[in-house]
Amino acid sequence: MENIDDLKNKFIEAAIVYGEKAVNGNYKLANKKADFLIETARILRISEEGKDALKKLLQHENPSVQLWAAANCLPFYTDKSINVLNQIKRRDDFIGTSAGVTLDEWKEGKLKFD
Repeated sequence: MENIDDLKNKFIEAAIVYGEKAVNGNYKLANKKADFLIETARILRISEEGKDALKKLLQHENPSVQLWAAANCLPFYTDKSINVLNQIKRRDDFIGTSAGVTLDEWKEGKLKFD
């Protein structure tokens, strides 16, 4: 198994590519990165060290990284994640819309983690 820093760095890279491709309409590649992000976040959420790595990404300069980190921190850093998602949803692009949908799904109890 890869170490937490390697997983975190791959998560960052994939989230950045996801954001770029989603905003530019390359949904095929964005979806491929989304699958990778979901699996990587699942692994990170297993340990406290991994959860802490995700929490630190809430302050990353890239909004797509923040979006993916916040979505995956909702179960254990709820208030901070909601604050980050509320900030991101003000954006007038796909990332902002995604943050709004994520918040709605969370509030309605539809966002589930394994």
